[in-house]
Amino acid sequence: MGMDMDMFTLFSDEKYSCLDYHDVDGLDDAEKREIMEVMNDAIYHFLKAAGYIHINQEKDTLLRARLWEWAEAELTSATGHDINSLEPILEQGVTVSEYYYPFASHELRLCMAQGTTLALSADDFFLPPAAREELPYLQCRIWQGLPPGHEWCGMFVDMIKDFTELYGAQDPLIGTLGATGWANYIDGWCLESRLSYFSPRSNGKENIASDPCLVEGFPSYIRGITGAPWPYAVAIFKPTRGIEVPYRLWLPYVPVVIATINFINDILSFPKEVLKGDLSNYVSLTTRTRRAMRCPSRFRGDGSLWTVRDTLCDTYEKCLNNIHSLDRAFIVGSADLAGNGGTTPTREFLDTMLAATLWASFKQGYTAWHLNCGRYYLQSVRHRLEAVSGKPQHTTNGNGV
Repeated sequence: MGMDMDMFTLFSDEKYSCLDYHDVDGLDDAEKREIMEVMNDAIYHFLKAAGYIHINQEKDTLLRARLWEWAEAELTSATGHDINSLEPILEQGVTVSEYYYPFASHELRLCMAQGTTLALSADDFFLPPAAREELPYLQCRIWQGLPPGHEWCGMFVDMIKDFTELYGAQDPLIGTLGATGWANYIDGWCLESRLSYFSPRSNGKENIASDPCLVEGFPSYIRGITGAPWPYAVAIFKPTRGIEVPYRLWLPYVPVVIATINFINDILSFPKEVLKGDLSNYVSLTTRTRRAMRCPSRFRGDGSLWTVRDTLCDTYEKCLNNIHSLDRAFIVGSADLAGNGGTTPTREFLDTMLAATLWASFKQGYTAWHLNCGRYYLQSVRHRLEAVSGKPQHTTNGNGV
């Protein structure tokens, strides 16, 4: 995996000076368009440094049929939307399973597609007011043994139960880790929607003296629960009900896996969040926190405080380091075992090879999904990558290993 340039050198280019701001509220439409353009360029160089080659995944027709049947029978009633209105989130839910988990069985793919679709129905405001009012109580009612307060909440609880049974089939603790991640996602979404209390609209004017100094770890904490990384991380290493990578081979790396899942999404979603004027995302919160801590900018020698450019560069650097570390842990580790000789592969070798295959396919598919999803406005990055590698590469769905 070659690195075209280090990320600090990349962001030191004068064209990235448009990122020397701290509050998206102070940007006009022309400035937002300029930022989106230069960030697409930065994303391209980041993906090249990560060794990414773009792919297009083939559609899983059976999975799509089953997901649409489920939505028609249940989700339309729970959300008050007809199937045509739900089409955008259904498409995103099904493609998540197609791209993230190309070797997973049908039942596990369907479970992740349903979970993603339900999460998106909340995140994209498809829920009726009565359901949104019940969201803060969803997990509270679970622990009290009370029935869900709304039909949609009941669907979400049923999805968590199915996830727990499927992914805990070999080890109940693994199923529980992912299940609590789903439940915490709803709490995280509710907390994020309240972050306006911490992020007053300032119209570009800053008063650090009155700005709450959130602890340095807070942006990562809130990001960790709103991104629901645990269910998606658990699902990487269990392709079928009866086959999974022993947790001793991947659990020690799970903090880095989770951080990488979040960082890649933060990087690839940043252009759309600028356009939306989002104040509660990881980049905005981190920038505000570092400024409140009086951290100086790495790019300006005049004593100026930390800016969005600093946060983005820091995020890019951390994400690349994580990717290379995980590649060494899973992919290089399996190659080392293969080089030890022997005619009969050991159980450890087979498990390590499976972990390497599943991690590599997830990393590739997770990135490709974002590039192919219209909500992220990354078409120019995708076209540029396709031009470099020739026509788009296609992979065939495994539907189980």
